[in-house]
Amino acid sequence: IWAEGRAMEHLVALCDRFSGRFAGSDDELAAGYYLLGQLRALGLADVYAEAFRYQGWRRGPAMVTMLQPREQPLDAIALPGSPPCDLTARVVAVGDGEEEDYARTGDGLRGAVALCNAESGIVGTPTSHRRAKYLRAVRAGAAAFLYVSQNPGMLAVTGGLASAAAAPIPGFGLGFETGARIARLLEGGEVALHLEGRHELPEVTSRNLVAELPGATRDDFVLVGAHYDGHDIAQGAGDNGSGTVALLEAARVLAPFAGQLRRSVRFVWFAAEESGLLGSWWYARSHRDEAGRVGVVLNLDSVVAGPPGGQQIHCGNSRALEEQVAGLATRLGLDVQVDGHLSSASDHFPFLTLGIPVATMG
Repeated sequence: IWAEGRAMEHLVALCDRFSGRFAGSDDELAAGYYLLGQLRALGLADVYAEAFRYQGWRRGPAMVTMLQPREQPLDAIALPGSPPCDLTARVVAVGDGEEEDYARTGDGLRGAVALCNAESGIVGTPTSHRRAKYLRAVRAGAAAFLYVSQNPGMLAVTGGLASAAAAPIPGFGLGFETGARIARLLEGGEVALHLEGRHELPEVTSRNLVAELPGATRDDFVLVGAHYDGHDIAQGAGDNGSGTVALLEAARVLAPFAGQLRRSVRFVWFAAEESGLLGSWWYARSHRDEAGRVGVVLNLDSVVAGPPGGQQIHCGNSRALEEQVAGLATRLGLDVQVDGHLSSASDHFPFLTLGIPVATMG
């Protein structure tokens, strides 16, 4: 895999030909056809797609304008899933958006716009996922949610707000500098904003892609998955073009060993992960009767987004699996961190709810 250029060829195709592969878009559909074609060329036993319908989201015109202390448009981008809006409200800063940050605001956030950091400002400090921070704002009675990147460079941060239904309050992503300016102005008095967004919420179709590699027995199998969708404002190379092509290359090098592995392997490319794990939730529920046959689920999400040696494998619900994977990493001399961290933010989680041992690599 390392010596050949196929992984990069696939990654370039996914990024340049199919852009961000946003859930329910023509790009996601076309990328699916591309992956199915590659899998069929490998000669795997069963290659097929499973379609599902859900409420999608289409970006429309959106803007954030500061009204107080002075009138001025601000650089911002609507977060996917954000409902249409036309509202004016004051701003309340909620820091990193953790439980204790919201607790300090008391009832002061009701009817206001929550200004929330996208990541912790302290390196190495555990931070909640975007949706957790957003839902805290919803529960606190906020009228809207501003998500501020902590990486300088005037790049607005993105990320989905809802899953199978419209998000309850609008959300916008801001660049670090824009968020810092609002925070400075709040120290001197009240800041009021006007938020406007005209988005569509059509019913759309996405497809999970499946390929089977039969083992010596087909009674039990290992499921290895990665989501191939991304965001509508970027090419999604790291998240999750990297996992998509890693899984495709794994299928390629294992294909000649059909019938020789102890267990069968089922490769699944999930759709609509960025919209709330929709593909993996749909798959887990649709295949619930197979749960007892699945030995383990391994999820690949953003597997090369970072420097060499930065990979992590989280085994969140099985100490035995954690020890097995850690031992394997040691024997192979892999520079990878293996732990029992539990997260609900990627496609392993729906299988965890079925009691299947899961591991996610990123």
